Amino acid sequence: MAHVDQNSVEIRQTQLAKSAAVMLSDGALALFVTYAIVVAFDILPPRLLDPAWMMKLALSLSVNMAIPLAAIAFLQVAAWMGPKNYSIQARRNIFGKIIRWAMLGFLLLLPLIGYSTWSNVKAIKIQNQTQKNNAKDATNRFVELINTATSPSELQVGLAALKGPNIPNELLNQPLPLLKQQSLLIVNQAYKSFLLNTENRASAQSTALYLQALKAFILSLIGAVTCAALSRKGLNIEMPTW
Repeated sequence: MAHVDQNSVEIRQTQLAKSAAVMLSDGALALFVTYAIVVAFDILPPRLLDPAWMMKLALSLSVNMAIPLAAIAFLQVAAWMGPKNYSIQARRNIFGKIIRWAMLGFLLLLPLIGYSTWSNVKAIKIQNQTQKNNAKDATNRFVELINTATSPSELQVGLAALKGPNIPNELLNQPLPLLKQQSLLIVNQAYKSFLLNTENRASAQSTALYLQALKAFILSLIGAVTCAALSRKGLNIEMPTW
């Protein structure tokens, strides 16, 4: 009687293991599909030559890599629990080959991250330098107008036309030399303030890019190492016999 009960327990355990193996295998497939959908929505529409898009691609693939790695773990356990389920074994073998290519993919992300970071930082510098040059040209025009103005009203109208500092009507009664001095002071202060804000903005943008790049680089490296470890031994575990 005890022997029959023991057989019944073993049969029940075998049935539960088979059911659990199927559930884990299907769950792993769902995770792979989820990863593909998440990455696809992150990088659409594709802009292959855009460095910002390259960084977005690297971040999406690396930040979400826990999803496919969890799927691999599920698939491994499913294959261990259902050694005679050929569908699960075939699925494990297929993704075992894919993970080797995934390792190469994560390694290829490293130079992509480097190029994207360099290109984006360069673009920020060019943009900020262009803004500085435009501000300098505008300031020179303001200074030239201020120096050549022959009356307060001419100075007021000229600065307004150039979209420079506004001179209120109540200041037009001041002597022209004093008005010019005040206008030059305002123009120079505005120019220096613009340069400082531009430098701070460029520094903040570059720092954010470097942090993004570092995050993507570290995660991609971890992904490559993990895929390498799984491809060497994770997919060759010994199967039990129920």
